[in-house]
Amino acid sequence: MSSEHESEPGRSSLAGLLGQFGRLGATAFGGPAAHVAMMEDEFVQRRRWLDRDTFARALAATNLVPGPNSTEMAIHLGYRRRGVPGAIASGSAFILPAALAVAVLAWAYYQWGTTPRADDLFAGIRPAVVVLVALAAWRLRGPAQRNPLAIALAAAAFAITLLAPRWEVVALLGAGVIALLASEHGPRQRLQRAIVALPAPLLPLALPALAVTLPEAVPIALIHLKAGALLFGGGYVIIPLLEPDAVAQGWLTESQFLDAIAIGQATPGPIVTTATFVGYAAGGWWGALIATVAIFAPAFVFAISLGRLLDRLSASETLRAFLDGVAAAVFGAIAGAAVVLLMSLEANPLSGAVLVASGVVLLRSLLPSYAWLVICGATGLLYHAASLPA
Repeated sequence: MSSEHESEPGRSSLAGLLGQFGRLGATAFGGPAAHVAMMEDEFVQRRRWLDRDTFARALAATNLVPGPNSTEMAIHLGYRRRGVPGAIASGSAFILPAALAVAVLAWAYYQWGTTPRADDLFAGIRPAVVVLVALAAWRLRGPAQRNPLAIALAAAAFAITLLAPRWEVVALLGAGVIALLASEHGPRQRLQRAIVALPAPLLPLALPALAVTLPEAVPIALIHLKAGALLFGGGYVIIPLLEPDAVAQGWLTESQFLDAIAIGQATPGPIVTTATFVGYAAGGWWGALIATVAIFAPAFVFAISLGRLLDRLSASETLRAFLDGVAAAVFGAIAGAAVVLLMSLEANPLSGAVLVASGVVLLRSLLPSYAWLVICGATGLLYHAASLPA
């Protein structure tokens, strides 16, 4: 590995950001936890754009504002390298491959009533994703092992991720509050100020979307803008936010919406690109473009604002105590996600072999994560083409 990749300068070209995040977006299978793990591997472990504690705090902060977390991390990383232009470049490049893939599959779906199967491809990728997520959790363990309270917060988040995933956002926010109360920088009069310091300046940006509640009164753009502005708790929250409006508008049926979710999950990048499918159903290719832009627009606003706030408040011991508590819980949540993914794997020789090989390749950084996922996907295709034991 070259020294250039071991320690890169503090700025990147826009073309470089487009290439790096476009490549990441094209290979980022496995959901938000896997996407974040790939970013940690590429930009913390390999390129050293930032240290692990800074990455963990940024990740903790993105969990406290609406929007798809992995997309907001991509935007935030671009912002750190080149400001607002870098944020737009990195976020757009990360989203574009998935959006294009979903749009093409939506076209195929409405042409032939189905979509090409990708089970064989994903059978090879999923075990590698499990290892990638587990390694990301291990590398981000720092905030969770600083003291007994941090260990307890991480353990609680781990349990909640396994047993009650819908409460994950509450667990993360609660961890920050508990850590702040327990810190020497958390007197009671500062508590309310610290809790609102991060999201409060961003909430007015969501108020116009909050007012849009009648699906029959709004066009494609405003329905998707509303969903994007209220997207707390991960990409799957798009289901209750978008399905009622989409079905009520007559764009697609409930069954078709489930197919849209499956396509959003099967393609690389954020599952929120499900909105691209819904937009295509509503208005063809132009509808797909409008829906994609609208649902991700709030994420750009929140992530860029977040980057500015973190820069300004980085010296605040109060905010650091709060975010360190959230970061400890984020470690537990990612570890829990790794267990959930592991339990979902099929028990067959392919899964076992890819798990072991991924442990060696990714732990020793023999290949970039995106390259290894491509190899694993090809392995899955070859394995099933040879009719080996499933």
